Amino acid sequence: MIKKGTWISRNLPKLRNNALGLATIQDIPTEKFVDLIKSLKSEGWDIVGNYYNGGVIYHQSKIKLKRSSSKLTLEWNSKDGGHIEGADEVIRKIARTYDFVAVNDRHWAQKDNFVA
Repeated sequence: MIKKGTWISRNLPKLRNNALGLATIQDIPTEKFVDLIKSLKSEGWDIVGNYYNGGVIYHQSKIKLKRSSSKLTLEWNSKDGGHIEGADEVIRKIARTYDFVAVNDRHWAQKDNFVA
């Protein structure tokens, strides 16, 4: 098992996203996240899977969208807001359209880290 915080575990998300050509948008406020889902559905994206867990304190949900051969994974939780991951070019187009910031590395997208 890889111990959390080692150099190996920190590089795995970056390697995964780069190898698969994925990009991420993090920390989307809830209101914008709901509007984004509605907008994507109106653009022809279909919901192919969803999951919801509504606990007393912590709520989370995950929605998978598909259009043609493109797939998006949208996640939301009551602590961090929304997160969307998918193919780099699709995510970058969404980021430009809705004025978000897309990154290839999940660690760079976290609030406590920055890109120099």
